[in-house]
Amino acid sequence: MSSGAHDPEAGVGRRLGPFVLLRRLALTGSAEVFEARCEESTRLPGCAPGRIVVIKRLLPHALEDAARVERLCAEARLGLSLDHPHVVRTHGLLWLADGETDAWDPATGSSARGEPLLVTGLVEGGPLYHADARDLEPTEPAVVAALGQRLCEALAEVHARGVVHGDVCPRNLLLTTDGTLVLIDLGSACPIDAHPPGGALAEGRGGYASPEQLAGEPLGTSSDLFSAAVILWELAEGRRLFPANRRGPQEPGPREPSPPASLADDRNAAPWGHLHAALSPRPEDRPASAAALAADLEAWLAADSHPSPEHILAAWRRGAAQASFSGAASAVARRPTDAD
Repeated sequence: MSSGAHDPEAGVGRRLGPFVLLRRLALTGSAEVFEARCEESTRLPGCAPGRIVVIKRLLPHALEDAARVERLCAEARLGLSLDHPHVVRTHGLLWLADGETDAWDPATGSSARGEPLLVTGLVEGGPLYHADARDLEPTEPAVVAALGQRLCEALAEVHARGVVHGDVCPRNLLLTTDGTLVLIDLGSACPIDAHPPGGALAEGRGGYASPEQLAGEPLGTSSDLFSAAVILWELAEGRRLFPANRRGPQEPGPREPSPPASLADDRNAAPWGHLHAALSPRPEDRPASAAALAADLEAWLAADSHPSPEHILAAWRRGAAQASFSGAASAVARRPTDAD
């Protein structure tokens, strides 16, 4: 998603079907995202009057593009198929026409005429860290492993649906105050071994894209693992690994990243070994699956007598809030993909 300037007050107070818009959260070339309050009953599960939700709507020119409308429907289909504590909840898709709404049936694919509104849950949490890494400091190995375990569990759930997330990056990972990591934004997802929708990488995403994604090749599940490993390396080291706007696998960046200082000793050899494998430029040399990597990190945490990932992450979140999270504590699952 482009992080271009947008007016958070744009549209505030306006009625959109059964919703009142509270704040515009993001704006891209083809979509805008709002925090909204449900004012009327809908046929969407969990979207009762009074509920605060996030709405993604297409801009007028994108509504005229059948492919973009279908991509929004595909995002809804995938979201509705997922039920996992570490993946943002999708309430459903509403079609708005002449002031009335009609719920979309993902089973039949039927839709009403008008404007589609993708409705997802609000996540009361801050982004894992800012894209420019200004708030990054070297992170303890247990925190890196706990984040990696929960992120890989979320990815395993997505991969089990036969798709690749395609946009694993810090801004698409939210951490709540109770230490729950939530993966958001399914708009770049594509079937396994297919090309991602929209073609070119979104601005600022090159720093987390796999070599095969940068090369414009079809993506397997290991592409998401590479992106996840970049995030974990950056957390461990406290700095960026690749330039944000890297556009090709041959552009600046280490071919063989060195171990972060916090993972360089023998005691932490296991987490670094997992990350090093996941950072391999060759997909076939990366871990077999997200589930396998999650299990490996879980085993390391258990062997070292660490508490649960949520306990570790909640303590880390509280410490980070004093410095870098204070301005982002109300961030929500609100970001569509730039490729939209």
